[in-house]
Amino acid sequence: MVSGFAPSPSLDLETRVLRATEASIRRDRVWRVVMPLVILIPVLAVWELYTRSLGNALVPPPSKVVAELPKVVLDPAVIQGLATSDLALLIGYAGAALVGIPLGLLMGRVRLVDALTGPLINIAMVTPIVVVMPVLI
Repeated sequence: MVSGFAPSPSLDLETRVLRATEASIRRDRVWRVVMPLVILIPVLAVWELYTRSLGNALVPPPSKVVAELPKVVLDPAVIQGLATSDLALLIGYAGAALVGIPLGLLMGRVRLVDALTGPLINIAMVTPIVVVMPVLI
């Protein structure tokens, strides 16, 4: 002990609180991994047993799904379909950003633009896509 410095009695309490907090964090991390597995494994087991008892009539068992997954994922037709879909998504997103961002900035700056476009945008936000789909097709 250095002269003039006494050990702080609260240091022990602080250390215990810190260790308890760290233990709690470790426990939470473990539960975040364990709990999904505790639920997922029985669900997969029931799915496997049930579909095998039906003779694969309705839904394939998970073992067959996992076995066929590499073939489906690496199929050139699937890759081409995903590329086409992703391109359409990218074009739509870019178009919406190119129109929406300047329009939003303009609406925030000019009251007249907000008054003219605000009601139309509010109507468009609450309109279900199912209603608009026949017009888009």
